[in-house]
Amino acid sequence: MSGKVGLSAAIQYPQRVSIIVVVGSPIVSSSLDVLPKLLGPKPIAIILFYMLWAFRQGIRNYSPLICWDPRYSDMVDKDITRTTVESFLLNIVSLPRTDLRPFLLQVNIPVMGKNGKIDIIIQPDPWKPMLEGIPHTRVERFTKAGHFIMLDQSHPFMHKL
Repeated sequence: MSGKVGLSAAIQYPQRVSIIVVVGSPIVSSSLDVLPKLLGPKPIAIILFYMLWAFRQGIRNYSPLICWDPRYSDMVDKDITRTTVESFLLNIVSLPRTDLRPFLLQVNIPVMGKNGKIDIIIQPDPWKPMLEGIPHTRVERFTKAGHFIMLDQSHPFMHKL
């Protein structure tokens, strides 16, 4: 979601953003995998928020499929418990309606996309719209990483600039 936020900021406030690194972010909602799409409808997102214990348990149970770093589930759990209803719902509900393609030509700054090839949150090739729509884009793909590249392959992630 942060990549979507960064690109949106560059589109809305071009004078405030000078470079963007987009990590495993959907440019188009169709690149979301099945589970994130299922969580997006507002009634489901509301239920999810009010049953955070179940969501947190699901993250804990399925975290090895999402990220190989053993710290991942604790990190997500900590973030979830610090969020507000509004921010949680806005993020989850906005995902299925995301389509930044019509606005990408407005991004006139360098953009780097970093994507894990084994990502189960975002389907393969979410970076293609960036390459097609943003003139100064470079994409790095990490063959041995999932959605959280910075945890799965931290050393290569930090050194690919």
